[in-house]
Order: sequence, then C-alpha cells, then structure tokens
Amino acid sequence: PDLPLSYDGGRFPNNVTRKYNVGNTVYDGIVDSNNTISVHTLKKIGLEYAFNFASEKFRIDGLIKEQTTESGRKISDVGYAPLGLGALTFGVSVEDMANAYATFPNGGEFREARTYTKVYDSDGNLILDNTQETEQILSEKANNYVNYCLRGVVESNSAVQLSATAAAGKTGTTSDSRDRWFCGYTGYYTAAVWCGYKQPEEIKLTGNAQNPAARLFKKVMQPLHNGKSRVSLYSTSGMKGYSVCLDS
Repeated sequence: PDLPLSYDGGRFPNNVTRKYNVGNTVYDGIVDSNNTISVHTLKKIGLEYAFNFASEKFRIDGLIKEQTTESGRKISDVGYAPLGLGALTFGVSVEDMANAYATFPNGGEFREARTYTKVYDSDGNLILDNTQETEQILSEKANNYVNYCLRGVVESNSAVQLSATAAAGKTGTTSDSRDRWFCGYTGYYTAAVWCGYKQPEEIKLTGNAQNPAARLFKKVMQPLHNGKSRVSLYSTSGMKGYSVCLDS
C-alpha cells in the first residue's frame, strides 16, 4: 500500500510529496516514484532474497552484507533504505546500472558488459574472443511486466520520450537531490546516466528544468535511433484486464 511502513519515531518511508493514496497500485508506484510502495514490495519479497538477487543475479558490486568499520560501527545494505530507496553504503556505479537495465530489453537475460567483441590479427585469425555468457534471471512473464511498467514511466515524462522508437526506464533522485539518475533502454541500446558533484551538493532545478540525467539520455539516444525501425518493448497478449476495488 501507499502508506509509510512505520510511524514510530517518525514516518518511514516518506514520499517526496508527503502525500499518500491507499488505492495506488504497484504500477502507479513505479511511474510516480512512490517510496512507500517500493518499500512495501521489498517487504513482501524479503530483505535477504532481494539482497542476494541484486548481488548474485544482477551482479551489482559493492553491496555490503555485513561489515564493521574501523570505529566499530556495523554497516549493512540488507535493509529497507538501502534496497528499497537506493541508500546504499557505497552507492552503485553507472556501469552496474547499465548492466542491470540491459536485462530488460534482452528478454530477462543478464549479460556482462564488454568494451570489445572480437580481435583479429592482420591475417584475419581470431586471437581474442570476448563472447558474453548469459543467464536467464527473469522469467518472460516477469520481464514483460517490468517493461510494461517502465514504459509507463517514459510515457509520463516528455524529457525522455524518443520520437523514433519506444523507450522505457526510470528516474532516480537521492536525499536532498544530491544525485540525479535516469536509466533507460530501447530495443537497440541501454544507457545509464548519473548527474552529481564530486563533493555532493543539491542539484537544483529552476523554472521548467527537468532531471538533467533524463535530458542527457534523450540527447544521446535520439540521434542514435534516427532511421531505425520502431521496436515494441512488451506484449499485452498474455495480459487480461480486471476491475478491482482499490478501497477494499
């Protein structure tokens, strides 16, 4: 539900707007970036399962299971704030995010990023083969739902809509707007964009300014897709519509 998980000692988590709607769905939560729905979904999945899936399946480096600092303080990313809201101990790299998001247009298959494919010598002999290993980490059905939801994010945000083809993705903003993210993809390319400062400070948006990461995504991806055929990212053939009472 779109409600804080805890009220003791203050509400956690809060939505940015400090407004809540019990009738919101998971789809609404993704499109509107509701922190509460994200954390409640994480609670349903389980902290240990979510942590292991992120580190082992999506292979996100730098996640901390449990560690003690030199001062004796214990730190861990197995928690609602790190996993549900992105407040990771050491953060996450742009490469890891691009790696993870590339799974969705690849039909749920995870592939390690690479900077080259094959190297041949002057005689045409293959001397280096960097063929990727793939692992099916998401079912076709689950992956289709993710694409459907993340396509909805783009449809509601003109800053990342591409005229040439369908795109999907997700914005991201950390506490005090010190980091601005957009990770997205098409049927051809995946890109992760981060905007921030070496010494973290608020990234202020003035006037009609939109997430700078989203604008950078569009500036790079738009020309890359000019002249390419339109590719759909999901299918509704296996979906059915139902009327549901969101009040009860």
